[in-house]
Amino acid sequence: AEPEVEAGAREAAAARARRHFALAVRYAWQAAGPAVIACAGLAGTGKSTLARELAATTGFVLLATDELCKRGSAAGAPAPYGAGLYTAAARAATYETLALEAEAALAAGHGVVADATFMRAADRRRLGAAAQRERRPYVFVECRAPETIVHARLLRRETERPVSDARWNTYLEQRERWEPFGADEPHVVVDTGRDFAQARATACRLLWRWRQGRGIEAA
Repeated sequence: AEPEVEAGAREAAAARARRHFALAVRYAWQAAGPAVIACAGLAGTGKSTLARELAATTGFVLLATDELCKRGSAAGAPAPYGAGLYTAAARAATYETLALEAEAALAAGHGVVADATFMRAADRRRLGAAAQRERRPYVFVECRAPETIVHARLLRRETERPVSDARWNTYLEQRERWEPFGADEPHVVVDTGRDFAQARATACRLLWRWRQGRGIEAA
């Protein structure tokens, strides 16, 4: 019985150490001050999963367009891409809301993790302008994944009920309309296709380097 007790004690100690480390990381991000981290990418690339992880790591407010666009709307079948909540006008309004809420959070002293496709450069500029008005830094994390993995992920959504309505045809439409990041847009690229723990670790390393003012490093 004694070895089992020792093993249990070791596991408990390791769990406490992980919690303390996570708390120390969060304190470090809070001490560095508010900033905007925007997770971008096509449907199924894992940006929402990464955004949730980064919000938990930093203690920042999480703002997701999938949730913002559905406020006050009745639940129902996923709307086709370009219809309903996803018309050009509706998308523009959602990104405007995202920018306004991000600016309000920054003004209140909170950092922000934004979760959205950010397919259009205009939407990225809108969020960047909100951060600049509050004199806070911002950076985009572009999530990329192989199409075979994206396809498998989006097929699973047919039997699940995620917040996002995006499906495989959504990905294909977005891919055709994607506006690449320009050299003047602060952003890093993270492979979110396979080992997600590695993707999270890479994103955290790159972002902390950026937050310390040491520049943006390629993954």
